[in-house]
Amino acid sequence: MSGYGRCNDHGVIFKRIEDFEVFKTARKLSIAVVAIVGGEGFGNDCDLRRQLLDASDSVVANLAEGFEQPTDRAFAKYVYTAKASAAEVRARLGLAHDRRCMADEELREGTDLADHVTRLCAGLIRHLLHSNRKDRGVQRGKRPTTGDQPATSDRPVTGDQRPTNDCRLTVDLRPTTSDYEYHPPMPKLTVEGHRTVDVEPGKRLVLAIEQDAKVDVLHACGGNARCTTCRVEFIAGEPERMTVAEKTVLAAKGASGVRLSCQITVDQDMVVRAISRLEGSGRPDPGATPLPTVQPPPEYTTR
Repeated sequence: MSGYGRCNDHGVIFKRIEDFEVFKTARKLSIAVVAIVGGEGFGNDCDLRRQLLDASDSVVANLAEGFEQPTDRAFAKYVYTAKASAAEVRARLGLAHDRRCMADEELREGTDLADHVTRLCAGLIRHLLHSNRKDRGVQRGKRPTTGDQPATSDRPVTGDQRPTNDCRLTVDLRPTTSDYEYHPPMPKLTVEGHRTVDVEPGKRLVLAIEQDAKVDVLHACGGNARCTTCRVEFIAGEPERMTVAEKTVLAAKGASGVRLSCQITVDQDMVVRAISRLEGSGRPDPGATPLPTVQPPPEYTTR
């Protein structure tokens, strides 16, 4: 496949989508889904089997299509779709487990891969929006034309030739110890009255408050949306969507103007007020440590 993408602080530029860690992980997810739906547990549930296969295929396909786009922002749109498809895979795996179509270990393997893809997609999106190149060099030396811009030669770039745009076509092979192929800016979390911290994209807000910002937020139910002790007030950066579980429990408790930090992932800069803390609560501890991924497996709606 053609196209070029700057990938990390060492200047490595991948020329194929297959070189990206997010694409490699997406393919692993697709293979895992094929193995899972091929099990006896799915029986005659053809609809769920097809939906899982379609969603996992969509992750791979959208990353590949996006890599061929002429601009970083166009690429990012496809990555958004791939990220959403990975979230769909995760949700449908949860449904399959609820219907006893698959074992606990298969659920863990599948959701871990889907979550990894989601985090990598979030990082790639931030990287693409930050770099915002207008010409990604997708035609191997032929510069895409818009309006009255003249096209460059169709001949491959060789030797010391360089295109006149801002997209390098060479690969700097200096070694890197990075686990990822890019280092985009991480989202910033500010808890009112405390320091601002960088947070890994996709981390649960409740864990980011407790582990990164070092604020003693409560999570009595272990972050499973069965209580409201992890509630926070948003000052800035509130997500537009929420899980069905969060919406249900907030409505049942008659709570308004607050969000459940256990049901939110940090995918953008956020400023929150921690209004339910261990200090002064009379509780012996904040509750069981929430799992790294949103529980129960999320189904999203608007707030």
